[in-house]
Amino acid sequence: MENKILATVNGQPITEADVTEFLAGLGQRGQAYDNPQGRAMILTQLINSRLFLIDAQRNLLEAEPAFKEQMKKMKENLLTNYAVEKLIAGVTVTDAEAEKFYQENPDKFAGEETVNASHILVSTEEEAKDVLAKIKAGEITFEDAAKQYSSCPSKDEGGCLGDFGRGQMVPEFDKAVFAMAEGEITEEPVKTQVG
Repeated sequence: MENKILATVNGQPITEADVTEFLAGLGQRGQAYDNPQGRAMILTQLINSRLFLIDAQRNLLEAEPAFKEQMKKMKENLLTNYAVEKLIAGVTVTDAEAEKFYQENPDKFAGEETVNASHILVSTEEEAKDVLAKIKAGEITFEDAAKQYSSCPSKDEGGCLGDFGRGQMVPEFDKAVFAMAEGEITEEPVKTQVG
């Protein structure tokens, strides 16, 4: 099946294996094309590529100085990559060596401080205080209040914004969140230019 000829361009066959190889070269993106319609599109692209190659050869484009310069750079890049792959192939690191390096170099593995926070975005301070009072009184959970009152798309997730680092949110919200303890709810609403 892999050797099935799908098209012939200037006497040269394009096979099922050629399409599969092209798909593999796309990595994860290739999964979206691994269906009859996607494979037909790839076949068309392979046919067009062969036609361009034939045209380039007939017009002696490989003799042009600009092409020769591009070819030289590609050859240097390929040779560099090949040399790196050969070097890396000869290197082995045991789990114990990796663990030792990790323990001896904690600064190389330290990421920036992040938090995981949720919010309820409303347009007025009065509305914010009303919602906060209901949460503190136990009339409604934070998540349900977010779903009911928040105007942010995060309301579908109970107000959860996920993990983020300093400076990724508006300054007022950023300052409030990084000053809080885990599991804490602000005592007063936080006013920002958004709400």
